[in-house]
Amino acid sequence: MTSKAKMTAGKIISLAVVLLLIIAAVGFAAYFSNGFTSEFKTFYVECNGEKILNDKDYYEMSANEEYCFDVKYLFDVGNKENKLGYHVKILPHTTKETNFDFTADGKTYNYGAEGELTQAFEIEQADEYFTLKATKTVKGVLETLYPNKTIIVPELKSKTPYFALVVSSEDYSAEITIAFVSVVAVTGVTLDPDHIVFGAFDGSEGG
Repeated sequence: MTSKAKMTAGKIISLAVVLLLIIAAVGFAAYFSNGFTSEFKTFYVECNGEKILNDKDYYEMSANEEYCFDVKYLFDVGNKENKLGYHVKILPHTTKETNFDFTADGKTYNYGAEGELTQAFEIEQADEYFTLKATKTVKGVLETLYPNKTIIVPELKSKTPYFALVVSSEDYSAEITIAFVSVVAVTGVTLDPDHIVFGAFDGSEGG
């Protein structure tokens, strides 16, 4: 191969490398901006191998499983001494479909006005991740918030997200909201002349 041919081949290889780097950079930017439809994400969570970069309207959790959410900052690499923190809480996920009134010892309350539900869930936080077990139905959660009171809720829709997991960055500048449903296992069926009652995982009745 002549020196001229070698120079030409070298230029082609260099150009190919540059093009590959550009394509990789564009793909990287597209991935972390939801196909350039949102702002570039530098804060996200990951669960079971799924990177959650944006809010989710539906996420299904099994009541008998523990879910681990890794909290990640895109550019927080190699900073072992001053790792960035995070905040996590659970709120009612309320829409026209999921908001409702319930009673506690006969007094009426609105589900959407309840504020935090976090204390009714099993959450363990570590520096870079947290675990969550959603073991209760909506009624079970309300019974935790209103101990020693009789809770009556209307008939709720199955596989509908009534809870919202909110994960915020350390300075609250970024936030991811995951609307989720706790799929509670059925433990038994009670036959009744008028209807069938399903016994739910936490002892409450589910439709």
